[in-house]
Amino acid sequence: MCWLGDARSGSLKSSKLFVCWVFVTLVFLFTTGAQAQSTDNDPQQRYDAALEAVMQDMANPENSFKFVEAATNLGDLRGAISALERILLINPNLANIKLELGVLYVRIGSPDLAKTFIQQALDSEDVPELVRFRAEQFLARAEAGASRFSFNGTLFSAGRYETNATAAPASGRISFIGETGGETVGELQDDDTENEDGSIVFAARGQGFFDLGSQAGHEIEGNALYFGSRYFEETQIDIDAFDLNLGPRFYVGQILAPDFSIRPYAIYTHIRKDSEGFQDDLGIGLNFRKFFSPQVLFDMRNEYRNRNFQITNEDPKNHHRDGYLVMIEARLSWEVQPGRVLTGRLFGQRNDAEEGFESYYEGGIALTILQYYAAPFGMTSLPWNSSLSGQYRRTEYDDPDPNISFDEQDDDRYEVSFVTNIPITRTFNIVTNISYTENQSNYDTSDFDNLLVSLGASWDF
Repeated sequence: MCWLGDARSGSLKSSKLFVCWVFVTLVFLFTTGAQAQSTDNDPQQRYDAALEAVMQDMANPENSFKFVEAATNLGDLRGAISALERILLINPNLANIKLELGVLYVRIGSPDLAKTFIQQALDSEDVPELVRFRAEQFLARAEAGASRFSFNGTLFSAGRYETNATAAPASGRISFIGETGGETVGELQDDDTENEDGSIVFAARGQGFFDLGSQAGHEIEGNALYFGSRYFEETQIDIDAFDLNLGPRFYVGQILAPDFSIRPYAIYTHIRKDSEGFQDDLGIGLNFRKFFSPQVLFDMRNEYRNRNFQITNEDPKNHHRDGYLVMIEARLSWEVQPGRVLTGRLFGQRNDAEEGFESYYEGGIALTILQYYAAPFGMTSLPWNSSLSGQYRRTEYDDPDPNISFDEQDDDRYEVSFVTNIPITRTFNIVTNISYTENQSNYDTSDFDNLLVSLGASWDF
């Protein structure tokens, strides 16, 4: 059973929680795999029947579709290519057929033809937004030519203004445990209360793929992320964060369009605060994706991290946060109509730290609406996109902080953001962001709000 009992549990129960999540994931994996395999019974028989139907009526696109599916499952990729090319002769405007042709040309080692067909498909408005990411991966492979390695990335920089950069309380009056052992009220210094500030942020993302050479498209995937911020005045909260993960991705389903994938991976995270080492994480993760249709994508991520916090000049008790983090996140994206994507996200985590007042359970929900639309007044030739997001999270700590209260800390955080991407070219974007955060807490020191406004630019390569 996955019931863990008392909420004030230790690292052993965090491990059991992670095992439970992995178990649920594997059950889903094997169920999906069994469903996929059940459709592949007698592939040679289905191939022969589909081929006979095509030979009897060469101009029937439905027969060609069925043959493509049978041929790819059997490994006759060149036969599938011929069938798709016949379909394009009948209707040359089918973007999905061009995309499938491009994928097949990647598989047989013809990158120039693959690039032509995939780019034509991506230029069409008929390709669902949720399919574009996979198509762009294949385009990167085609551009890499004969190499089995492909790489893409994004560079981003922005200027930000925040009304409460330090996430500190607006009021200087707080309650805490005094020297006599009773609750008392005191005044914070101005530096410890809400302070506005501006900052420059930098981010870089890199994603590499190494094709393992199988017809199913199995690959090794690596992701690297850097985020840094430099504040004009509150330099003690300057951040440099590095996150790396590496692991294979296995595809299940039709060779041409696998609808399920699973990826185990290793994790390393390093965070520096005000130029001092602050945090190091080592862990493992498990991710799977399931396309229920070209318009509906389900993505789930489980992670287990061993966290080590370093003592710093700003925080000499930082090591009290040492421990384990177990998290789960499930995301469902649905393209409700062309150019409009609705995404819901559920997440939860258990942070088991050295001290009980640093240990907590956290869970929440988020909703995002993404809309593509023509540039206002024809300002640019490419469509813009904007997203409106809302998020709620609840955090409950195990033990009271002995310096602040006799009660455990409980926080409710609400966040809303509006982001607009303005593409100047296919690889260069102007990005605007307005977001508001309100954290309601029974601890005065954690009760705050913050308004953030930023203007930046990103470059994809």
